[in-house]
Amino acid sequence: MTIAKNQNTFAKRNREMEKKRKADDKREDRRKRKDEGPLAPSELGMLVVDPDDGNPPEIRQS
Repeated sequence: MTIAKNQNTFAKRNREMEKKRKADDKREDRRKRKDEGPLAPSELGMLVVDPDDGNPPEIRQS
């Protein structure tokens, strides 16, 4: 990588490259999540009500 004649230009290019790297990483993460598909409610940690019972689950506070 060549160093610019003006140090400010070099710093600006470094910031731009870092932003591009972060954006690419985020884009790759989104692509991976999309390929994995939606999570089941149990994987999300949500409470699921039994449709046959009709009663909400008990929530015990400690």
